[in-house]
Amino acid sequence: MQETTKTELLYGRQPILEAITAGRKIYEIYSTESAIKWLFKKIRINNYNIDIKYKILTKSEIYEKINRKDHQGLIALSEDFKYTNFNIILSRHPKIILSIDRITDPHNLGAIIRTANIFNVGGIVLQTRNCARITPVVVHISSGATEHTPICIVDSIAHTLKLCKENGYSIIAGVKPQENSISIQNFKCSNRVVLILGSEGEGIKDSLLKKCDLLLSISQAGEIESLNVSVAAGIILYQIALKVGMFKCEIQ
Repeated sequence: MQETTKTELLYGRQPILEAITAGRKIYEIYSTESAIKWLFKKIRINNYNIDIKYKILTKSEIYEKINRKDHQGLIALSEDFKYTNFNIILSRHPKIILSIDRITDPHNLGAIIRTANIFNVGGIVLQTRNCARITPVVVHISSGATEHTPICIVDSIAHTLKLCKENGYSIIAGVKPQENSISIQNFKCSNRVVLILGSEGEGIKDSLLKKCDLLLSISQAGEIESLNVSVAAGIILYQIALKVGMFKCEIQ
């Protein structure tokens, strides 16, 4: 399914630059003098030929519009985020798909998306219920990675996993160390993988765990019960990217 609404206010320099370079429609920019100079310089360096309507404001005037201190002197009135249809993601046969189960914190979601983009995840699956959506906060935390990463919303993750299995994907769940999990140092996987990540509190639903080919855990040595889910995402995705041959050259 695809969801769109009318407009939203993006904020922060890098997120807005990424939105522009990815082709998101920008209706108007509100900026300080220094921030608009930075933006236009970046646009020229990357040879983007676009016409942007902008208005110069003070930092306090920008704050009045968005009520956030981390705007970096730059906000943009843009079209709302456009989700990708899952069938389109699947048709591209990406090596890694990431599925998000019950992660409702936009900061965690944004950090996960930034990490996913670094490791060339070909699609991120969110569920219509009990999951954060792509908002300006998520765009900001992801440093604009949302603009370059196909993200979809589905009614049923279970059905989505079924489709992935039918297309040759192994299903891996990132879990806390437990009796039936395999340490990240010792696992093997196919060259196409779906990774499921769940919330730090509730984890992944049992109904989804039953559909997994492998439960993968990160070895721990300290007293704290678990990693932040976005940190765990980085560790696991790096290892999966190595296994599926994502990198062009071997890392020494």
